[in-house]
Amino acid sequence: MREVSGKTLELTFLRKYREGEIDWLNYDPKQIYNIDANIITGHSFNSFRVPDYWGGVPFGYTFSMPKREFTRCYKNSAVLLGADQIEKVKITAQPEKVVMRVTF
Repeated sequence: MREVSGKTLELTFLRKYREGEIDWLNYDPKQIYNIDANIITGHSFNSFRVPDYWGGVPFGYTFSMPKREFTRCYKNSAVLLGADQIEKVKITAQPEKVVMRVTF
């Protein structure tokens, strides 16, 4: 986590995927994989559940969703969990990391 300004934080999530888990040749930058969404929110770790969940498919399958859908759920969940109101979220995905910039 890095403070970019008084109202903006940049969170970097390092990741490692199994071979073939993400199809980077067909990756759409307007989409976010459920694996990344889970890493960012902690959803399903130690039985934690995001209050405004984006949905999914049966366990074990990778899927993607529009980033705008994820950020809507993220903002709503933050408020439901008692965090400050989030104004803007920007997510950039790279093979080795996901960077999320949050402005309050």
